[in-house]
Amino acid sequence: MVNVITGASKTGKSAVIPIIDYCLASGKCSIPVGTIRKTCAWFGIVLDTLEGKKLLARREPGEAKQTGDMYLLEGEQIEIPARIPDKNTNSEIVKRKLDQLSGLSRLRINPDTEAAYQSRVSFRDLMAFNFQPQYIVANPLALYFGADSSDHREKLKAIFPYVLGALTSEMVAARWEIERLQRLLRQAEAALATVKKAVRAWQAETSGWLRQALELGLLAQGTLIPEDDPNQTIDLLRLATRADTRVSFATIDSIEPSLRQLEVLQNRESETAAKLSILRQNLAEVERLVESSRKYGGAIRIQKDRLNVADWLKSRAEAVNDPIATLVDSREKLDALVQA
Repeated sequence: MVNVITGASKTGKSAVIPIIDYCLASGKCSIPVGTIRKTCAWFGIVLDTLEGKKLLARREPGEAKQTGDMYLLEGEQIEIPARIPDKNTNSEIVKRKLDQLSGLSRLRINPDTEAAYQSRVSFRDLMAFNFQPQYIVANPLALYFGADSSDHREKLKAIFPYVLGALTSEMVAARWEIERLQRLLRQAEAALATVKKAVRAWQAETSGWLRQALELGLLAQGTLIPEDDPNQTIDLLRLATRADTRVSFATIDSIEPSLRQLEVLQNRESETAAKLSILRQNLAEVERLVESSRKYGGAIRIQKDRLNVADWLKSRAEAVNDPIATLVDSREKLDALVQA
C-alpha cells in the first residue's frame, strides 16, 4: 500500500519520514533542526511484527550527526512510557534484529568478496522502497529514496533482483555452494597438476636408472624400458638391484643403444645448429633491408621537403599575371615539380 501524508505548510510533514527512518537505525539523523529537535528528547515508533509489537525509540543526538542510544520495548501490547529514563540497547543491535525479522539472507549476493556493492542485503537497504519524500516524488532523475547518491544507487541495482524475488535466499545459498565447490575443484586440480609433475619427474629419473642398468649389464639385453607402467618400472629396478655385480659388466652390446641414441641426438643438434645459422643470416639480411629502407625513406622525405617550394611558386604564378610565368613551358615545368 501507499500512505500519503498531506497537510498545511509548516506542520511537520517533512519531519515524519526522517523520524521513522531515524528510529529504524539510520546512519544519520535527518530530522529538521528547530522546534521538533528542541522539544523532543527521544523519537519513537511502534512496529507490529510477527513477534508482537515493538517500541523503537532513539535519543535526540543534539549537536552530533546521530547517536546509537536506543530504547526497545517488546510485548503483545505496548504502553508508551511518558518518559524514557535511559537506553537499553543500541542501533547496531536493533539493525540485526530488523534483519532477522525481515528474513533476509546473511550471505553476500555475490560470493566474490571483491565485487563492489555485492554485500549481503540488510534491512537498511530496503528503506529505499519504503519512503518517497517530496523531493524524490518531484525529482525526474530519481525513483527511490536514497538513490540520489551513487553508493545507494549502485547498491539498489545489486539488490533489486533479490527484492523482486527473482533472486531468492535459496538461490544465493546455491550460488555460494557453487563457489565453494568450484574452489575445491580448483584446489583438487592444482594438487593433481602437482602430482602429475612429480610423476613425470620420477618417470624421467627411473628411465635414466634403467638405461644405466642396461649399460652396466644389470639387466638382460633387449629389456624394454616401460613408458607409462610404474609397476613394471619398479619390478625392473628391483631386478637390477638383485643382479650379481661380479658377473655384470658393461659390453659393446649393452652400450650400443646409448651410442645410437647419442648419435641421433648429435645429428639433431647439428641440424638445429644449421637451421639456426640460416635463420640468423636471414635475420641479418632483413635488418639490413629495414635499415636501408629507413635511410632511403629519410632521403625521399628530404627531397620532398625541398620540392615543397614548387607549390608556393605555382600558387604565386597563378595569382599574378607575371610575364616570366607566361613563357612557353614555364607552367609545365612548375607542374612537373609539383608532381615530383
